[in-house]
Amino acid sequence: MMRRLRSLIWKPAVGKYLVRAKHAYILWANREGPGRTLSDLGREILNIARETDVLEMPIYSAPPVQDLVEAAKGIEAAKSPLIPGEDKISYISPDATDVDFDLTIRWAPEELISLATKETVKFENMPMTLVVRRPDYLGLTKWDFRHGKRQISARISDSEWLRAFQSRETDVRPGDALKCLATVEHSYGFDNELISENVTITKVVEVLENRLSQLGLFENDGRSKQ
Repeated sequence: MMRRLRSLIWKPAVGKYLVRAKHAYILWANREGPGRTLSDLGREILNIARETDVLEMPIYSAPPVQDLVEAAKGIEAAKSPLIPGEDKISYISPDATDVDFDLTIRWAPEELISLATKETVKFENMPMTLVVRRPDYLGLTKWDFRHGKRQISARISDSEWLRAFQSRETDVRPGDALKCLATVEHSYGFDNELISENVTITKVVEVLENRLSQLGLFENDGRSKQ
């Protein structure tokens, strides 16, 4: 038996769902209700979809936790320049009570990832050769590397080597490579997908100069053509 479509006017149902889902997210971001995980938020959004009957066919599923993590990261990045007590963010809707973000509450990216993590696998003392894309001269951020075709960022915890680098006893330039030992942590979500990779260089064994870039292959070795 064919089911008769209720209505082709779908916008009111979608709008009602989006308003309630946004309210649910803001209350979660404000940490209203201790111990609420991203999975809890996903289930709440799923129940909102069911209650508002936003789909013609009642086939609903909770949003993937990783999608919630990425959305939360973007919102936290937008909140970061704002000053509590001076600035304000409110979600205003004509069909619901206004709700404010609590700017005194922040979620670090690592904290958001931990909420989405089912399992973490650690590999220690892994030999790696990482091509330097951007060194960290101040020792405050991660270095940018290339490993094959992959771009990765990694922190260096070898304090003795860092001291030599920052005092200019050791020279490293973009294009050079670090032959090193590293600890690699892979975090997997509840859908068993890889959600994050954290690389820490624990020992720098050797700096490998990029001799090809230093040879000046596109120069004429100082000899002028007659």
